[in-house]
Amino acid sequence: MEEALAEARLQLEKEDEELEKAISGVAVQTKEFEDDIVQFEEFDLQMERKRQQLQQLQNLLFVDQLSLSFHKTPAPPKAGESVGDGVKAD
Repeated sequence: MEEALAEARLQLEKEDEELEKAISGVAVQTKEFEDDIVQFEEFDLQMERKRQQLQQLQNLLFVDQLSLSFHKTPAPPKAGESVGDGVKAD
């Protein structure tokens, strides 16, 4: 009877150790997942900043193109004027 009891205790200790190892492994994996999530969030934030910078550059380019097109295009003649009326001949 005592031998069976000792064997049962030994088996219980073995299962307890296996359970502790499994819990430890889960804890390590959880920490790795948390680290990966933090790293991904930092990367996502960096990408959002880059996207905003790109949008600002696109907006500046559009403003520059618009400004350039206004400076290149001659003003249309005013009502009642012909194209040559604005030039004075001496």
